[in-house]
Amino acid sequence: MPAAQSGDIYCPYLAAADSANHVAVPVEALNHSSLQPSGAYQLAAYSADRSGNLSTTSTYRNMPKVAVASVTSVSVSPSGKLLAVGGSAGLQVFHFNGSSPITHFTGLLTKDEVDQVAWDNDSHLYAISRSAGNLFVFTVTSTGCSQAAGSPYAIISPESVSVLPR
Repeated sequence: MPAAQSGDIYCPYLAAADSANHVAVPVEALNHSSLQPSGAYQLAAYSADRSGNLSTTSTYRNMPKVAVASVTSVSVSPSGKLLAVGGSAGLQVFHFNGSSPITHFTGLLTKDEVDQVAWDNDSHLYAISRSAGNLFVFTVTSTGCSQAAGSPYAIISPESVSVLPR
């Protein structure tokens, strides 16, 4: 696990991998004695060796904090360069830099709860919000982000999204 501040431990939740043996893992800092949350989720970057063993240089000092509150979904783009993070307070995108620290890219793209995120091979990011009854669609490249015309799309009781490559 990444090095935490004194008195804290990290609890991992979810993971997303690229095709080059790198893994992004949201971690929540917990007070070591009470096991109560002591800060925002942060994003750790790992490398996997040939045996599947993970290593990291992430620490509480170099991991970005997320603005999405409780993390619900993470997904690495097909290029391996971007990381989408959905949560109870919205959707955010980060630069994913392999085993190097993950870095901030966007602020919150929506403040609606986001339950699931998925990418296609054409730089489109899809996000489902069950509570809002919406499907959000964004075009996200390493240099910018824009919401698709008409997005969000109202969907009655959305559950999940599957994306086919184009």
